[in-house]
Amino acid sequence: MRRSAWLAGMAGVVTVAVVAACSSSTDNGSAGGYGGSGRSSDAGVFGGRDRGSGAQDGSIDVRVDLADSSDARAAEIVSCTQATAAQVIQARLPYFDPTSATVPELAVVEFKNTDPDGNPHTATSGEVKAGTPTPDGIFDTGSMAPGASVCVRFIRKGVYPFYCKLHYDSMQGQITVE
Repeated sequence: MRRSAWLAGMAGVVTVAVVAACSSSTDNGSAGGYGGSGRSSDAGVFGGRDRGSGAQDGSIDVRVDLADSSDARAAEIVSCTQATAAQVIQARLPYFDPTSATVPELAVVEFKNTDPDGNPHTATSGEVKAGTPTPDGIFDTGSMAPGASVCVRFIRKGVYPFYCKLHYDSMQGQITVE
């Protein structure tokens, strides 16, 4: 079996095609060794949001929209063991401590669950308006068990409000990156 993959980019969209040329009559057009299962809901390792149907030759087209340059990442999750935090923000009911912090550009902020009652917490970027949380997609630590930490590197200057998805009525904060 011969497998090949290539990328072609055009107008802010990348089209990924995986071609599996196989003489086997049992080939169902799956991406096989490239991480796909052949199910229409599986985009394989390429992470595409939209997957085209497999052609009879075994090819699969995956379209992935790229953010334009004005939407460059503002923050990224990084390993806490490989980064030194400029600020540690503790998550424990009923608040974050501190609730606001100012850090320099490219600084790492460690969100650490120190809740003495064993409650899980998140630190999710976005705002809570009129009692409704609205994530903005810049960062999300996911659920942190007691004692767990997640580190976020802030890449661009700006103001980044955040809240706990599980306790958003009282747990809100803000990071200012200068």
